[in-house]
Amino acid sequence: MWCIPPEQNAEFVAKMEDVLDVYALPYDENIPVICMDEKPYQLLGERRKPIPMKPGTPQKIDNEYERNGTCSISVYAEPLTGWGFGHARERRTAADWAHEIEWLLSESKFKNAPKIRLVTDTSILMSYGICTRFSRRRRQENLRNVLKYTTLQNTGVG
Repeated sequence: MWCIPPEQNAEFVAKMEDVLDVYALPYDENIPVICMDEKPYQLLGERRKPIPMKPGTPQKIDNEYERNGTCSISVYAEPLTGWGFGHARERRTAADWAHEIEWLLSESKFKNAPKIRLVTDTSILMSYGICTRFSRRRRQENLRNVLKYTTLQNTGVG
């Protein structure tokens, strides 16, 4: 959900210009632009079995549901190629976010990219320090050289 920023919020304008500058860059397979978003998600189940559709009649689903817990969904997209990928995790913690970044750098199709431009939203979990603290492979010694964050963090957007 996007929120209207406070009027004359110079910080918002500056960060939005940074994001738009990244989006305007030409495609470079050596420095892919990856957008990442994550959100908590509520898992719901049916209380009553849906009535299957029949010719001329749509499926009928009761509006009552069961709560079956929550998870966190992380979604990645490379807008200039149409590539997308997603993960679901049980929680949304700093360690989970660091493991997502580790996946992006070590296991995804971008693992050999010399540099990745990561465009993110307002998550407070993002930092090089978080990745260093929770990394399993300790690739973070050169994280600032490999990963460039562009974010709207702390600007009233989210």
